[in-house]
Amino acid sequence: MSSPDGLVSEEELSVAAGLSPLALRKLAENEWLKPESRSNGSSYYSRESMEHVNAMMRIVEAQAATDLQEAHETALQSAPEKARRLKALAGLTGTIDPREIRTHPTFEDLLPIDEGFLESLTADMVRTGYLETERVVLGLWPGLVHPVLIDGHTRVRAAIAAGIPWIPYLVVEFPDEIAALGYAMSVQCKRRPRRDDVIFRLIERHDALMSRGRHRQSEEAKELPTSVGNSGRSASARRMANILGSNRGKVEKARKILKDGTPEIHDAVKNGNMTINKAYNLVIKKPVVTRRSGDIKLKPWTLAALKELGGSIEDHVEAAVKRYVEWLRREEGFAIESAEHVENEKT
Repeated sequence: MSSPDGLVSEEELSVAAGLSPLALRKLAENEWLKPESRSNGSSYYSRESMEHVNAMMRIVEAQAATDLQEAHETALQSAPEKARRLKALAGLTGTIDPREIRTHPTFEDLLPIDEGFLESLTADMVRTGYLETERVVLGLWPGLVHPVLIDGHTRVRAAIAAGIPWIPYLVVEFPDEIAALGYAMSVQCKRRPRRDDVIFRLIERHDALMSRGRHRQSEEAKELPTSVGNSGRSASARRMANILGSNRGKVEKARKILKDGTPEIHDAVKNGNMTINKAYNLVIKKPVVTRRSGDIKLKPWTLAALKELGGSIEDHVEAAVKRYVEWLRREEGFAIESAEHVENEKT
């Protein structure tokens, strides 16, 4: 059955938003989505309702909301501006001359471009053209007149160098600049998982943007920690860890380094010459544990318990230390260096 003029069916809405019928019913039950009309057991919605649901899903995907209620409220706040800007665009997807893509200072130098990879990618494009499935992402948020490049800077540079006339793009709506940055950070960390230099650079950029106040006055801004410890283990650090695919402990250590570390320590971490763990220990002046010759001194009751267990005391101690190290890696985010690396440093 065709939809009434100007309305979309539940199936069309489901496909456009990428939602299951069950998810759409949940939106309807909470009155976040209201049908304009019903006919023969089917519901029909306005184009504005479809855009609202799409905006909610983009907000959730950008991790700019913790639940659907917050996504709904954020989408409502940006709806008038959103509608005005969308009318000025030819569409949310299409092709564009890479030389005409606008950049933004928050994103254009987010991470250094690997010049070797850029050269290789350019050569590939010269030989085979641009891969149509690799759309670059352009972003919009209130206050912008034109969409700007959020993700795909290396591909754009390679396309320009290779003389590619048109490349595919996708425009994504964000509630604000900080949400767009969160999206870009998440994408970058999926490409470069658990790299300390990447994590450190992204946290530095994110927190600098937050401190400049170029975003809505959200709860996250108020929670931005100033120290590591119980007070620093905030919801902000957990959200950041989720975006980066890391853990809360590493985020808090990076923020401590940014707050109290020297420029030399900052550069060492950003250039991949020092782990966040090592830099954090330097900042808090934690002594480095080195291997010493001689016997390990144990308290009398500990020594007696180990003797009662039997076997080598050294083996018991080594097993205990191994479990402790694994706990530190898992719970506190320590990047424990391998034995081979330690031996190389000794030589």
